[in-house]
Amino acid sequence: MSELLQAEKTGAMPSPPPSLAEAATLMADAEDRIHEINLLEAEALAKVADQVDTLRSEAEAMKYRADQILAECVAAGHLEEGHIRIKIKARTTRTVNVERFRQAFPEEFAHLATVPVQKAEALIGKARLDPYCDLIRGPETYEIAFNFKGERR
Repeated sequence: MSELLQAEKTGAMPSPPPSLAEAATLMADAEDRIHEINLLEAEALAKVADQVDTLRSEAEAMKYRADQILAECVAAGHLEEGHIRIKIKARTTRTVNVERFRQAFPEEFAHLATVPVQKAEALIGKARLDPYCDLIRGPETYEIAFNFKGERR
């Protein structure tokens, strides 16, 4: 049923079609607001930047000195003092030995292996890499584009 017939039956006015001009105006206004936000944030950060830098460097110096003292205490065997005790921890991380994994599990390796495009391109060049790349199209996004043909107003 057309909008005019529905308007006659329901008494409601038909809604106007979507307007690219309205969308463009809203996008431009939003960009203006974002620019204002960025300016305000930069201004606020500039006001406190020196104080933040001072506090950050003081904290880093304190942590560095505390680490030095702890290392000296450990080296001297001084691990406990009153109710304070040094806990010695070491983080262990695992890494896969790629060559041994590939030899033991060739099919799984082929399934897991990825080659970063930028690193491969830097190593062998775009022209040599292109035949070995798959192209995947991402989700569509929309933006406003202005077409100025002829005379501008």
